[in-house]
Amino acid sequence: MNSIRLCEPLEGADFKPVLDRFGRVLQRIGAPMEEVQRMFDAFTWDVNDIGWVFSSEHVSEFIPPGFTIPLYLTIDGMAPEMGNVVGNWLCCDLYTDTHRLLGPGYFYHAQAQRLVEYVAHELRREFPQAAIYFVDEVQLGDFDAARQPDPTKLWEFEYALLPPSLYDTYAAVPATHATAWHEEYLEAWYQGRWPK
Repeated sequence: MNSIRLCEPLEGADFKPVLDRFGRVLQRIGAPMEEVQRMFDAFTWDVNDIGWVFSSEHVSEFIPPGFTIPLYLTIDGMAPEMGNVVGNWLCCDLYTDTHRLLGPGYFYHAQAQRLVEYVAHELRREFPQAAIYFVDEVQLGDFDAARQPDPTKLWEFEYALLPPSLYDTYAAVPATHATAWHEEYLEAWYQGRWPK
């Protein structure tokens, strides 16, 4: 599995403004909005013993217009009870099966790259201050530098859009990755699988 992921800090436990913004993204990329609304309406901020907040509802896979790769979404939360989290965070993920994304030599094929870049930029429109990461299932660890920088995990992603607040954090680019500076964000990708 691969995921396009963003985590957004909350004011207290008020997740509704973040869900509203995520909903606007989902509408633009063709998600089934009745199912999305049902999922959002059912979401509550119930923190479990280890600090996670889970959604009990699911949304059917959908295919963004102009693509053939299906996506499905999840929302969850993280709270200070987790032990390495400051404040409450809501995380929004768009998943797809890895086998739908890879071409010869385990590179992401052109349509996969276009889809990831399209969705990441749609997320950035609503969340310009957030770090948006595209990761595979092995990279789903706690690497989000926006919450807690871990230098050993900062570059564990395939593709990312990083806001100005993280420029210093990501200043030392390893040989495995390449970057492109844009006016309002830094674009970064893993050269071993992301031909660009």
